Amino acid sequence: PGGPPPADERRLLSMSQAGREREERERGGGGAGGHPASADPATEAARHRAVSALAAKFEATCGHALGGRWWSHFESWLYARRAAAATTRKKKKGGGFSRDAAADPVIPDPELARHDPDLHRKLTAGGMSEYDAKGAGMAMQRAAAAAIAQVARESPGGSLEKKKVRLAEFAVGGTAGGNTAGDRAKTKRPMKVRLTCGKVSVEVNDAHLRRLRAAFQRFAPSNLRRRVTLNPNPK
Repeated sequence: PGGPPPADERRLLSMSQAGREREERERGGGGAGGHPASADPATEAARHRAVSALAAKFEATCGHALGGRWWSHFESWLYARRAAAATTRKKKKGGGFSRDAAADPVIPDPELARHDPDLHRKLTAGGMSEYDAKGAGMAMQRAAAAAIAQVARESPGGSLEKKKVRLAEFAVGGTAGGNTAGDRAKTKRPMKVRLTCGKVSVEVNDAHLRRLRAAFQRFAPSNLRRRVTLNPNPK
């Protein structure tokens, strides 16, 4: 399956763990010490890969009924399932609801991924039978479980080297890794940045990079803020 357009991929990048934790605190949910538990680059890279795989499954399962805007529907589904999880937590408060201990801030809980009334309505409106729409929900349940397992499997094992984010700056339409100072001096084209952590690379513009840095400085654990650096000259 084809990936999302660049603009939609940038929206997905904004759904970082730090952002989810911040929204939770602003709603009064709080958290241990008010900080994300594991907002490190390697975990976010693993989550990016897992959510991309989840998106591919969504496209393969639901895209033919939803049409060319399937990515927008996927994003709506993610937000709806997260809202459902928040509602469930409030209802189960004090009742020993076990999901919280292993909950992922972006990937839906598999049980909640199985049935989204709004997605079910869209699928049947797009020509899917009730039976197939329920089957799509079950497929997304399995895909969510696989995505959560993938994040756990690919999360860092403590090596600082694996947590490093490498940065390469280049002019729009150019190639990452060139002479950054020369690119800025010789062209009036906007600049972009490629961030790489392990096998995951994403491209963002200067403004988005500034927002990412500000979010990291605000929400990342203090030990990572001190130790994790952005290397402008990756090898």
